[in-house]
Amino acid sequence: MKELFPLNVGISKIRGMLKIIKENGGSMELSRLSSYSEEDIGDLLLLIEATNLLNLSKVKNTTIILTEKGKSLTLANSSKLLRDEIIKIEPFKSVLTAVSKERMTTTDISDYLQSKKIIFHADEKTNVLLLKNLLLNWCIRTKMLKYNSKKDLWCAF
Repeated sequence: MKELFPLNVGISKIRGMLKIIKENGGSMELSRLSSYSEEDIGDLLLLIEATNLLNLSKVKNTTIILTEKGKSLTLANSSKLLRDEIIKIEPFKSVLTAVSKERMTTTDISDYLQSKKIIFHADEKTNVLLLKNLLLNWCIRTKMLKYNSKKDLWCAF
């Protein structure tokens, strides 16, 4: 199965974690980062997984190390830098492929992803809601997709 971007990870939390690591010389022991960030360990591990997928960090032994992209991420460049990375990661890669051909509802996108064996939850309604939340959090802020909430229609930027 393809590696999927973790759910419930937001851009602001990623920027906050990277800021802590930058302020500590660009690398930190995971245990130290855990106490500095005040994140639940499960949430912190999802943040680390997301930053690894986005090529913003790498974990070596028990240390998280910022990559050059991670060090260069700022509020001013975050939309473009993150967009350049998320288009390489599932489900964003498949969503962009589908939506670039035609406007689609969230349910249509969910059905398309399911045909590619990309599923977040066994319950269809929950799966659609999780997908919608993920797309709203990442694809709108990075200007990858536009969304018409009245018609529940997604289209490429």
